[in-house]
Amino acid sequence: MNIRLFKNLTNTQKKALAITLSLAFFAKKLPILTIGFQAYNTAVHEVGHAFTAWIFGYIAIPGFDYINGGGITRLISRPLLMCVFGFSFFVTNLFLINKLTNTNSNIKIWIGVIVYCIFFFSQLHRLLITFMGIGGEIFISFIISWHALSNLKGKISIKYILHLFLSMVIIQNVTQFIYAMLFNSQKKLKYIEGKQQTLENSTLTNDLVKLTESTGWSFYFFSWALLFLVVFAIYNILRINKLPKLSNHFFKGYFQSLFKVLKEQKTQLVKVIKRR
Repeated sequence: MNIRLFKNLTNTQKKALAITLSLAFFAKKLPILTIGFQAYNTAVHEVGHAFTAWIFGYIAIPGFDYINGGGITRLISRPLLMCVFGFSFFVTNLFLINKLTNTNSNIKIWIGVIVYCIFFFSQLHRLLITFMGIGGEIFISFIISWHALSNLKGKISIKYILHLFLSMVIIQNVTQFIYAMLFNSQKKLKYIEGKQQTLENSTLTNDLVKLTESTGWSFYFFSWALLFLVVFAIYNILRINKLPKLSNHFFKGYFQSLFKVLKEQKTQLVKVIKRR
């Protein structure tokens, strides 16, 4: 990767990345910590599935699979109220992004709504829910890194070093997993075999295998797609100062802005209904 990317980081951020990457690497060598990291990784993975499911209107419960190991997210039902909530949340965020980027045109919003509807009314959303287990790990780890590095510009903070460390743990695990799927045939075959479920006397199909079977696309296609996302996330982590600062005030402002945009859209909708 181009060494010039590191010039975008402050000395404190460079030190923080060096410390957390080293800690994540050596922590993997300790069995007692590995168990904790696996549980943490599983939790993030399942939240990735569940959050995507919520956006598409499902009542989804992420959890640990205490009997067979790992985790599992159960899609319970898809009530109308949850569908309205998911659609409203997605569209409100589109309006908020449009507003923050000072874009006068609503074309991007309409494109976003059309793409959402295509996914919503087809089986594509089920594929996305499946993909966003590992995809969610990458996305969530990037957000954590973004937040941590935004607060590590000037001085070292133990709190944000810990956040960055947890992010590096996920990125390292995902990278090692993808590498194994691409270049380690033994681990790949074990993954494809799936996880034996003790009580149900059946085999649980893993995410990439589900995607391959559902689409007919190559197993390697999805592995390379995930690798691209990891590289893209790392690239943006190294140029994090080019992005808006993701401080605690940002999150507070985000929810306030989200509520404000929602009220604005509600007011406009009421006006349109009254005219008719």
